[in-house]
Amino acid sequence: MLPASKVILLLVFLLFSRSVYSQESQMVPQTSHVNGIKTAVLSPDGNYFVTAGFDYLIKIWDYKTGKLLQNKKTESAVVNSIIFIDNSHFLTGDSRGYVTLHNLAAKNPILKRKISSRQINTVKYDKKGHRFWCAGYGGFFMAVDADSLTPLFEMKNFQAEINASEFLPEQQVVLLASTSGKIYVFDTKINSLSDSSEVFSSDISGVCSINGGTELAASSFDGVVKFFTFDRNTGLKQTQIIATQSISMFTSLAASPSGNFVAATTFNNEIHIIDTKSKSNKSVIKAHEYTIAGFGFLDDNHGYSYSFGNRTLIWDLKNISAPVREISGQTGEIVHFGSGNGLLVFSTSDGSVYSVDLTKTFATSKIYQSFSSITALVVDSVNNSVALGEEDGTVTIMSIKSGDQIYQSQLHSKPVLALELNQDFLITSSSDKTVKILSINNLSAPPLSPVNPGSRFTALTYNKKLNLIALGSEEGLIYFVDPVTGKKESTLAGHTAPVNSLEFNLEGNFLLSTSVDRTTRVWNNNDLFNFKTWQNKSGIPYDGLFLSNETILSTGDGGWVMRYELKSDSLFYFEEGVQTLMNLAKLNGSSLAALSTEGIIYIWNLNAGNLKYLIHLKNEIFSIFDVDQNITYSSNGKNDIFQPAGKSGNKQFEVKPLNTFRFNF
Repeated sequence: MLPASKVILLLVFLLFSRSVYSQESQMVPQTSHVNGIKTAVLSPDGNYFVTAGFDYLIKIWDYKTGKLLQNKKTESAVVNSIIFIDNSHFLTGDSRGYVTLHNLAAKNPILKRKISSRQINTVKYDKKGHRFWCAGYGGFFMAVDADSLTPLFEMKNFQAEINASEFLPEQQVVLLASTSGKIYVFDTKINSLSDSSEVFSSDISGVCSINGGTELAASSFDGVVKFFTFDRNTGLKQTQIIATQSISMFTSLAASPSGNFVAATTFNNEIHIIDTKSKSNKSVIKAHEYTIAGFGFLDDNHGYSYSFGNRTLIWDLKNISAPVREISGQTGEIVHFGSGNGLLVFSTSDGSVYSVDLTKTFATSKIYQSFSSITALVVDSVNNSVALGEEDGTVTIMSIKSGDQIYQSQLHSKPVLALELNQDFLITSSSDKTVKILSINNLSAPPLSPVNPGSRFTALTYNKKLNLIALGSEEGLIYFVDPVTGKKESTLAGHTAPVNSLEFNLEGNFLLSTSVDRTTRVWNNNDLFNFKTWQNKSGIPYDGLFLSNETILSTGDGGWVMRYELKSDSLFYFEEGVQTLMNLAKLNGSSLAALSTEGIIYIWNLNAGNLKYLIHLKNEIFSIFDVDQNITYSSNGKNDIFQPAGKSGNKQFEVKPLNTFRFNF
């Protein structure tokens, strides 16, 4: 922990840095938030746009060009509030009770401190008092020092659940808007509540000051915006009510810098621009395909809206027929992949399945087209075949090289969750709580179902030496099942949430599992006990595999890949990706691949752990980025996805035709 004096010196140095983005160029994939935007804010000078998503990422964008400049990871916390201190620095409050001070240009935070076990929903900067006021659920309300982020004051025995807040510097009060419909007035001079008013019958979704803090606007889930006059001596006095034309709750509220307008967003995707002088609706904008998370003003005539989807729309409020442009990035279309025997197989969001021969120039062959979504994919590298599970319960086996269909049947009534394909068996599990076992030598025979499985099995694997199937359940239990009789042989208990992946080592003496409970576990199959467990601080591990009998690889939230040696008890981390990595596959003796939630396949050197290649597909356009050479290979001759970051990166990376690319393993 840095002493306060050193933090002050560091801040002074950073605050007077002339260029925000002056570091050497690095590549930043131009990808969107995967699970939607929670909050967003524009820097005071209007140059930089900061978004925080449900994917545990903060993204820094150039507001004028829409170019993504940087990703900052939040370590499995959702940022709920962002506030700029100046043009280059901002503070965040998150769902895990952390406040974090950031420099726009730096990858790592300046300072991070956990100040509560409760969720922080709102943070406000008190420049004169040199402190931040933080509030959230569970009665949490605290002031922290602006340099060290150490607590200065905490409200005790406060029962309110705070959704939003506003700091009035002229009157030195903090307004706390609660889920009960009350607005609490906190006097920062005496550090005490001075008043409270029940102004709504439902959750207050926003509160903001206008006219120098003498007037307030507040919105609620009731579907109304109310205006108040405010004086620290007499408190709140309601002056006007504005209701939505359609019956819908207001979900957020923001004021323009001048205070002449406020924008209230609704649950049914409307933006109401309200004139604060006449207290009337100036305009109503219908926007976004997902619920609007918020709106912000650049000035009285320009603003931006962002949603629980992945798009930010930029508006000219004098012409609201359509947004001027959008800031969104791209999400790739690859959703599942597998590899083996020099082949890469992947499926896309439209149900297409492609194969690539890694020993040749990059050329894809379409081997299958599904009419429903592909929900599971596994490669049998020995027989050069791939098994595909679909949303409607259909299971298909295709020859990778010839593209011939080997088998197809609707084995389940609901989506397929997991698959295993090997020389002996095809094994499937589904949301319909059934498991099917078929002999490869007699696929036309009726499938065997294990005795009373009674659960959704989210992961499965098979070991030939043991002749056992391992089934990982939604409840966290792992069952060993005989594939011939369907009889349950034993049970492993330890995980407390759904099992994400299972894999035996070749000898069959160890089983590797990952789970939603944030643990990766290794089990001794001879004695049926869990002898090694890792807790993932970055979130959930989603996949794991044995590189050898005693070498383990695991990946998940945070974009990390971990290699662990059982014999030497040594741990090694690969170069990180940006987004969550969902599944792992060994490409050959020297390379490893993983698929991210942003639809990019990452490829590493297995020995050094450094990133080698990134593969992206969007609208039938393939792009491959060679990390060592800073070259993009593209099927359309353009580079829209792998961009240099920073102002020093205005020059583009070299682009070459895709048909000239070869993997250099």
